[in-house]
Order: sequence, then structure tokens, then C-alpha cells
Amino acid sequence: MPSVKSVKPIRFYREKFLIACYDEDDDLITVCDNVYDLSIEFNFEWRYMASAICRIYRGDRNFFMNKGRKVYVHFIALTPAERAKYNALNQKAYQT
Repeated sequence: MPSVKSVKPIRFYREKFLIACYDEDDDLITVCDNVYDLSIEFNFEWRYMASAICRIYRGDRNFFMNKGRKVYVHFIALTPAERAKYNALNQKAYQT
């Protein structure tokens, strides 16, 4: 079991979305909690990924390019009950 200090807090995109990425064939590539995790997954600078995801969220586009291929992004809305559950887990992990 990881120590409390090694557990990272769960932060969701805009505090209420998971980010799902699909390829051009509509196959799931990954699901990430936030832009930071997504930037690590695709080996991009955080600033580039934050800009691309913001544009997708606003509806300006629905994909970003990764190694010459389109990666389509869908936002999975979390219910208030799901967010409350993860917030409780965060608080429990960081209590001393």
C-alpha cells in the first residue's frame, strides 16, 4: 500500500470531467483525470495540451494531432455523487 505522501490528489478537468481519447477508428486510447495526466500520456508539454483541450472543450475543434494521427476527445461528466466520493477519498488520504 502506498504511503499517504505518495498518493497524489485527484483533480478532474474543470473539477467535473474525465477526458477520454479515441483514435480515428473510434477505439479507446486512454481516459485521464486531467490535462496534466493527459500531457504525460501523450508526451506533450502541459501548455500545449492545456491549449488543445481548452479549444476542444469550447467546441472550436474535437481532436488534437499526435504523431500524425487525430486523437478525438470526449468529456465524461461526473455526477455530484461521484465527485463527492473522490473528494472524500482525497480528504482521507491527506489527513494526518
